[in-house]
Amino acid sequence: MKLFDDSHSFGAVITSDRRYSEIDMKHKREAFEQYGINIIGVTRNPITGIDDNRGKQILDYLSSLKEEIDKIVILDDNDDGISNFFEEEFILVNRFSGLNNSVYQ
Repeated sequence: MKLFDDSHSFGAVITSDRRYSEIDMKHKREAFEQYGINIIGVTRNPITGIDDNRGKQILDYLSSLKEEIDKIVILDDNDDGISNFFEEEFILVNRFSGLNNSVYQ
């Protein structure tokens, strides 16, 4: 099943703590590819410090890109500072039920 039409390309950047696991990344890649989404990168390792969080890591990743990104959406089951940087783009996903109809409302 493909969720998007062919006029758009979509890429995913993984911020999960499990991004260090080769097996977990393989499963993520296979799951995303079912929907025509390629994993294009992972965020940097966290730096131990009071100002470092997942939101800052995403901001740093996007700032390091050579190409301009028009639109993003961030799905995560842990805010960890994401909404501080990406209030409109962030969707908090229920860690137990995942994506469901309540997310779209």
